[in-house]
Amino acid sequence: MTKKYMPWDDQPPKKEEDTKRKSEIKKPKTMITPSLLKWLFYSMLGLLFLASILITVENYSKSPKEDPAAAMRRAMGITDNSVAGNDAAKTELDNAIEKISSDVPDVRIEGLSKLMEIDSNTAGPRLFIFLKDPSPMVRAATARLCGSYRVQGAHNLILPLIYEVDADVRSGAVDGLSAFGAEPGFLYLLTSPLAYPKSDVVISAIDLWNRTAVNNLEVAKQVIIPVLRSNDERILETALDAISVRFTSVELTGMEPYLLDISKRLWGTPVGDKAKILVDRLD
Repeated sequence: MTKKYMPWDDQPPKKEEDTKRKSEIKKPKTMITPSLLKWLFYSMLGLLFLASILITVENYSKSPKEDPAAAMRRAMGITDNSVAGNDAAKTELDNAIEKISSDVPDVRIEGLSKLMEIDSNTAGPRLFIFLKDPSPMVRAATARLCGSYRVQGAHNLILPLIYEVDADVRSGAVDGLSAFGAEPGFLYLLTSPLAYPKSDVVISAIDLWNRTAVNNLEVAKQVIIPVLRSNDERILETALDAISVRFTSVELTGMEPYLLDISKRLWGTPVGDKAKILVDRLD
């Protein structure tokens, strides 16, 4: 039974249906969820990062940029006191450095040549950084300059250029080494593992060796004999041609086993015939 409401009661009696309806009323959902807070947090971080980039770019654009010539002076270690001379000489030096700072390879090479003309003694070692220049033309020209002025310490730095794919760089390295005329360099060049293209590199080195004066006969033999072990007929033919020009019959002593081996291995070929001619000269 439903309780009857009496005037002295503090509140009206609750009906069952009213209680049930109120219990079904859900609490309103809040608008701020954990995922929303997370999104806001990362958005703020992104905005801060973007703002820092914009500030950095703005500061960099406002900062004074270093003059290319000044940057080149610093890279080469040239100061106002590093090169002796009057004002005219220093002006020439400034002009040379300005050309070296150019983005045009031909102009850069012109500047390097001028720098060596001004003071080859102190400027020579400063060429070394240009043996790794991005431009093949500059690397080749630098190798030639180092050889022409016999820059001390350049020999071993030029040797790696022999292994480059670019033909102009290899040619410049060969010319630079030729100016040095150092037999130990050829010994290293002709006997070390060579990179692409192996045959062309060795043949160029043999031709270079053939044009270079030999002061020590035994060292000259040490240079060329390892090449005679090659299986490349082009290399062998080039080596045999060089030997026939460079050595007399008497000086061929010690090469007999190698020449005889080639004549037997390549019997009936132009290379085998050339080796046979040299063997006959020994008789």
